[in-house]
Amino acid sequence: MSYVDIACRAVLALTFAAAVWGKVGDHARWTAFRSSLTVFLRSNRRAHVVAVVVVTAEAGAAVSQLSPFRWMGYGLAFGLLAAFSGFVVLVLRRRLGLACNCFGRSSPVRGRHLARNGLLLLVTTVGLTAAAVAESGVHPAGLAMSLGTAFCLAIAIVRFDDVVEILP
Repeated sequence: MSYVDIACRAVLALTFAAAVWGKVGDHARWTAFRSSLTVFLRSNRRAHVVAVVVVTAEAGAAVSQLSPFRWMGYGLAFGLLAAFSGFVVLVLRRRLGLACNCFGRSSPVRGRHLARNGLLLLVTTVGLTAAAVAESGVHPAGLAMSLGTAFCLAIAIVRFDDVVEILP
Protein backbone atom coordinates (compact mmCIF):
# COMPACT_ATOMS: atom_id res chain seq x y z
CA MET A 1 0.00 0.00 0.00
CA SER A 2 1.50 3.33 -1.02
CA TYR A 3 1.08 6.68 0.68
CA VAL A 4 -0.53 8.07 -2.48
CA ASP A 5 -3.07 5.23 -2.43
CA ILE A 6 -3.81 5.91 1.25
CA ALA A 7 -4.25 9.64 0.63
CA CYS A 8 -6.53 9.11 -2.38
CA ARG A 9 -8.70 6.60 -0.54
CA ALA A 10 -8.97 8.94 2.43
CA VAL A 11 -9.95 11.89 0.19
CA LEU A 12 -12.68 9.81 -1.44
CA ALA A 13 -13.93 8.39 1.87
CA LEU A 14 -14.09 11.82 3.50
CA THR A 15 -15.69 13.48 0.48
CA PHE A 16 -18.39 10.83 0.03
CA ALA A 17 -19.05 10.75 3.79
CA ALA A 18 -19.49 14.54 3.75
CA ALA A 19 -21.85 14.22 0.78
CA VAL A 20 -23.97 11.67 2.65
CA TRP A 21 -24.03 13.80 5.81
CA GLY A 22 -24.87 16.88 3.74
CA LYS A 23 -27.97 15.14 2.45
CA VAL A 24 -29.20 13.23 5.51
CA GLY A 25 -27.81 15.35 8.36
CA ASP A 26 -31.25 16.74 9.06
CA HIS A 27 -34.73 16.70 7.58
CA ALA A 28 -34.36 20.08 5.84
CA ARG A 29 -31.27 18.93 3.90
CA TRP A 30 -32.95 15.70 2.87
CA THR A 31 -36.04 17.60 1.72
CA ALA A 32 -33.94 20.09 -0.28
CA PHE A 33 -32.04 17.26 -1.96
CA ARG A 34 -35.21 15.36 -2.82
CA SER A 35 -36.91 18.53 -4.05
CA SER A 36 -34.09 19.28 -6.49
CA LEU A 37 -34.46 15.76 -7.88
CA THR A 38 -38.24 16.14 -8.08
CA VAL A 39 -37.80 19.18 -10.33
CA PHE A 40 -35.54 17.15 -12.64
CA LEU A 41 -37.47 13.87 -12.61
CA ARG A 42 -40.95 15.45 -12.48
CA SER A 43 -42.11 12.84 -10.01
CA ASN A 44 -41.93 12.89 -6.23
CA ARG A 45 -41.92 9.10 -6.04
CA ARG A 46 -39.06 8.67 -8.56
CA ALA A 47 -37.14 11.45 -6.84
CA HIS A 48 -37.43 9.66 -3.51
CA VAL A 49 -36.18 6.39 -5.00
CA VAL A 50 -33.27 8.10 -6.78
CA ALA A 51 -32.39 10.06 -3.64
CA VAL A 52 -32.22 6.86 -1.58
CA VAL A 53 -30.12 5.14 -4.26
CA VAL A 54 -27.71 8.09 -4.52
CA VAL A 55 -27.20 8.36 -0.75
CA THR A 56 -26.80 4.60 -0.42
CA ALA A 57 -24.25 4.52 -3.25
CA GLU A 58 -22.33 7.45 -1.77
CA ALA A 59 -22.25 5.73 1.62
CA GLY A 60 -21.04 2.56 -0.10
CA ALA A 61 -18.33 4.53 -1.90
CA ALA A 62 -17.17 6.03 1.40
CA VAL A 63 -17.13 2.72 3.29
CA SER A 64 -15.59 0.76 0.40
CA GLN A 65 -12.48 2.94 0.60
CA LEU A 66 -11.74 1.15 3.88
CA SER A 67 -11.97 -2.25 2.21
CA PRO A 68 -8.87 -4.31 1.44
CA PHE A 69 -10.33 -4.69 -2.08
CA ARG A 70 -9.09 -1.29 -3.28
CA TRP A 71 -10.19 -1.78 -6.88
CA MET A 72 -13.80 -2.16 -5.69
CA GLY A 73 -13.75 1.14 -3.80
CA TYR A 74 -12.08 2.98 -6.63
CA GLY A 75 -14.44 1.42 -9.17
CA LEU A 76 -17.54 2.45 -7.25
CA ALA A 77 -16.20 5.97 -6.73
CA PHE A 78 -15.26 6.30 -10.40
CA GLY A 79 -18.67 5.06 -11.56
CA LEU A 80 -20.54 7.43 -9.27
CA LEU A 81 -18.40 10.41 -10.22
CA ALA A 82 -18.80 9.65 -13.93
CA ALA A 83 -22.59 9.44 -13.47
CA PHE A 84 -22.67 12.68 -11.46
CA SER A 85 -20.56 14.40 -14.14
CA GLY A 86 -22.94 13.21 -16.83
CA PHE A 87 -25.85 14.57 -14.79
CA VAL A 88 -24.11 17.97 -14.46
CA VAL A 89 -23.46 18.10 -18.22
CA LEU A 90 -27.11 17.26 -18.89
CA VAL A 91 -28.35 19.95 -16.49
CA LEU A 92 -26.00 22.55 -17.99
CA ARG A 93 -26.85 21.71 -21.60
CA ARG A 94 -30.59 21.83 -20.94
CA ARG A 95 -30.20 25.01 -18.87
CA LEU A 96 -32.43 23.55 -16.18
CA GLY A 97 -31.24 25.85 -13.40
CA LEU A 98 -31.27 23.07 -10.81
CA ALA A 99 -29.70 23.41 -7.39
CA CYS A 100 -26.74 21.30 -6.32
CA ASN A 101 -27.26 19.97 -2.81
CA CYS A 102 -24.15 17.80 -2.84
CA PHE A 103 -22.87 18.79 0.58
CA GLY A 104 -25.97 20.19 2.22
CA ARG A 105 -25.70 23.69 0.80
CA SER A 106 -27.83 24.67 -2.14
CA SER A 107 -26.15 26.40 -5.06
CA PRO A 108 -27.04 26.49 -8.77
CA VAL A 109 -25.41 23.72 -10.81
CA ARG A 110 -22.52 25.28 -12.71
CA GLY A 111 -19.38 24.28 -14.53
CA ARG A 112 -17.50 24.37 -11.23
CA HIS A 113 -19.37 21.24 -10.18
CA LEU A 114 -18.05 19.50 -13.26
CA ALA A 115 -14.54 20.71 -12.38
CA ARG A 116 -14.91 19.35 -8.83
CA ASN A 117 -16.06 15.99 -10.17
CA GLY A 118 -13.14 16.01 -12.62
CA LEU A 119 -10.74 16.59 -9.73
CA LEU A 120 -12.28 13.67 -7.84
CA LEU A 121 -12.06 11.49 -10.95
CA LEU A 122 -8.37 12.40 -11.13
CA VAL A 123 -7.92 11.46 -7.46
CA THR A 124 -9.62 8.13 -8.19
CA THR A 125 -7.42 7.41 -11.21
CA VAL A 126 -4.20 8.38 -9.43
CA GLY A 127 -5.16 6.29 -6.42
CA LEU A 128 -5.98 3.23 -8.50
CA THR A 129 -2.70 3.58 -10.37
CA ALA A 130 -0.78 3.95 -7.11
CA ALA A 131 -2.54 0.90 -5.68
CA ALA A 132 -1.54 -1.14 -8.72
CA VAL A 133 2.17 -0.40 -8.19
CA ALA A 134 2.10 -0.22 -4.40
CA GLU A 135 5.03 -1.28 -2.29
CA SER A 136 4.56 -3.06 1.00
CA GLY A 137 4.99 -1.51 4.40
CA VAL A 138 3.81 1.78 5.80
CA HIS A 139 5.69 4.00 8.22
CA PRO A 140 3.56 5.83 10.84
CA ALA A 141 4.98 9.23 9.87
CA GLY A 142 4.19 8.63 6.20
CA LEU A 143 0.70 7.48 7.12
CA ALA A 144 0.14 10.63 9.19
CA MET A 145 1.33 12.83 6.31
CA SER A 146 -0.90 11.00 3.82
CA LEU A 147 -3.97 11.31 6.00
CA GLY A 148 -3.26 14.96 6.86
CA THR A 149 -2.89 15.82 3.19
CA ALA A 150 -6.06 13.91 2.38
CA PHE A 151 -7.99 15.75 5.07
CA CYS A 152 -6.92 19.14 3.71
CA LEU A 153 -7.75 18.18 0.13
CA ALA A 154 -11.12 16.75 1.14
CA ILE A 155 -12.02 20.01 2.91
CA ALA A 156 -11.09 21.98 -0.21
CA ILE A 157 -13.25 19.68 -2.35
CA VAL A 158 -16.25 19.76 -0.01
CA ARG A 159 -16.01 23.55 0.23
CA PHE A 160 -15.18 23.93 -3.50
CA ASP A 161 -18.02 26.39 -4.14
CA ASP A 162 -16.70 28.65 -1.39
CA VAL A 163 -13.13 28.42 -2.69
CA VAL A 164 -14.26 29.36 -6.20
CA GLU A 165 -16.26 32.32 -4.86
CA ILE A 166 -13.24 33.89 -3.09
CA LEU A 167 -10.93 33.58 -6.10
CA PRO A 168 -10.82 36.59 -8.42
